Amino acid sequence: MELRKWAVAITIAVLLAIFVNASIDAIYHPPEYQDYCKNQNYGQYSSPIGPVMPEKPVMAVSDVKDCPAFSDVTEAEKNQCTDARGMVAYKRDAKGCATEYYCEMCDANFQAAQKQHENIAFIISAILGMLAIVIGLMLPLEVSINDWIASGLIIGGLITIFVGTGRAYQSIEMIYRPLIILGELILVIYLAYKRLGENDKSNSVKKKK
Repeated sequence: MELRKWAVAITIAVLLAIFVNASIDAIYHPPEYQDYCKNQNYGQYSSPIGPVMPEKPVMAVSDVKDCPAFSDVTEAEKNQCTDARGMVAYKRDAKGCATEYYCEMCDANFQAAQKQHENIAFIISAILGMLAIVIGLMLPLEVSINDWIASGLIIGGLITIFVGTGRAYQSIEMIYRPLIILGELILVIYLAYKRLGENDKSNSVKKKK
């Protein structure tokens, strides 16, 4: 009987966590890299999704012959662009000659959008996970099957919160990471005491009967 109970509870927990995370991705779409960086021509570089190849080959100002004089980016301007998490890129004419340089910020903009998405997804996961836990705690234990369902909802709610935390962990400010982990640890301990206490009371009532 106990084995069957835990099989049902674990099944509910896993399916609940998968359902919540799949629903978040389906309704709240994550940002696409190509929506932020299109038609780049400043070379292969690393992005959060791996190396990205430009549509045009990389050409420094001096790589194209017979080009008009062009004042290239200064070291100070290059450093300023790098400090802003950008990369120096060039606009070119039909011959491939550089006509203008600028600080390309598409990668930084994508990472900012990705961070915002992960943070919001974490908040939604936390809310839905807590809702599942509350429902699990509210189910009366007098009905034996409720104990199975409640256990599944509580475990599933915790898994949902943990998965949301894992997804957004790199996006969360470092100062808040230990606080969030500590809060989740306290939540697990609280639920363990509360649930075990309710089970002990329920078993005592059954024995008296």
